Amino acid sequence: MTSDASKNITAITYNHLNLPRTFTFSGGNTIEMTYDASGMKLAKIVKQGTTQVSRQDYVKGFEYHNSKLQAIYHSEGRVAYCDATQTQSIATPINGESKTFKAGLITAASTITGSSNVTMQAATSMTYLPGFQVEQGSTFLGNILPPPCVAATAYEYVIRDHLGNGRIYFVDYNGNGIVEEANGEILQEAHYDPWGYALGGSWVNNSSVDNLYQYNGKEVNNDIGLGLMDYGARWYDAGVGRWTTVDPLSEKMPRWSGYNYGFNNPIRFIDPDGREPNTVDPSRLNENGKAALVKLLSTAEGRSSIGAFANKGETISLNVGGKSFTHTFSEQGTRGKDILVLNSQSLDNVRGNGLTRAFTNEGYTQELSNVDKNTNIKGGVTILIDLDITLSEGTATNTLAHEVFTHLDQDANRLNQADKLKVGSTQYGKVINSVGNSAKSDHGKLARDQVLKYSTFSNCVNQCKQYEQDVQDHKKDIKN
Repeated sequence: MTSDASKNITAITYNHLNLPRTFTFSGGNTIEMTYDASGMKLAKIVKQGTTQVSRQDYVKGFEYHNSKLQAIYHSEGRVAYCDATQTQSIATPINGESKTFKAGLITAASTITGSSNVTMQAATSMTYLPGFQVEQGSTFLGNILPPPCVAATAYEYVIRDHLGNGRIYFVDYNGNGIVEEANGEILQEAHYDPWGYALGGSWVNNSSVDNLYQYNGKEVNNDIGLGLMDYGARWYDAGVGRWTTVDPLSEKMPRWSGYNYGFNNPIRFIDPDGREPNTVDPSRLNENGKAALVKLLSTAEGRSSIGAFANKGETISLNVGGKSFTHTFSEQGTRGKDILVLNSQSLDNVRGNGLTRAFTNEGYTQELSNVDKNTNIKGGVTILIDLDITLSEGTATNTLAHEVFTHLDQDANRLNQADKLKVGSTQYGKVINSVGNSAKSDHGKLARDQVLKYSTFSNCVNQCKQYEQDVQDHKKDIKN
């Protein structure tokens, strides 16, 4: 994208990494970006004409606004710093920009309510008007004051949903261990459509400085009405659900547009940095299912089997029992073009604690067991592993290991075989129909102790300090 009339952007220039360097708006206002050689953002400068309005510096989680430390960001939220002496000097709002002040303005001779284009003269009084909004065309004389500091240093926390979206931002000012809305300790509330567009409404917003790390935990840049999110490798426009530049890894996904977000399915997939969506999706696992995956990925066997469906550099991040776990796959998986979804749900109508199925990449409506020999799946498929939602942590661990080592590994081999066969041939049809539909033969190999990874699963049990029940489940499963 080189311009966007809907945002009054007349030109966008890019650097050698295809990252935006300068946004130029009608009227000559600009946003200038600075990066290091690897593409890490270092600074953002907003100018009204040739006059610098603001500067934001980024130093590995530390952010400075106009040379003053504003916040230190971490995985659970941020440490925010409040400067009671600082004012925001506003003359005419930058063309196209909408400024909202939650709880602390306004220098004006009379009380003004609502949101409108207004002209305000020099002040004789200040009125707190939560929600007052400065629209394009308004004129101000004097200063706008931020809300009074509740604390010079505030430890703010964020509750995120399964896609990493910030939903509730809160603080405990008085340290009593209780988040009290009456004390203004709920700072922000955020709601989004599936593509990440922030929904308007009477949401709570008491923060003097908004936490801009919202959808997918990425920074939204609203300066001069820009409304773009910085994912690292690319910038994203949630209003249209598209990126501003082509995916640098688009050759790995020839079936998809280079501008698509999350395979056009943002409810199922996230795109961690703008290069490609995660092909291993554990977001639907419950707490015990996530604990089981952590234990599996703590072994070489588990990393090998799950990693077959991951792309090089792909990262799985989980929070189990208040502890964070992260694993990055260092090698390209042989089935990296496929999607592996791990899910916890009720399996009342299924014999057993787990189920592995394979689908075309068009959704969950067409299982490979039912497609004909002319169905081309060489662009990739979706493998779905379900774990019963009622399983204990130990049983979930054993069940996930069974599904991965007994079925998923064999299905990966079948898919690799199908890639070598001609679409439409009888043999090709037989092979693709067997993917996710060969429980009997898979269990036969297990009974003959031919599933080596699963045969050594007791080592995983010992390494991960599992309960004795894990060992009993393992021995029982082999006998069956």
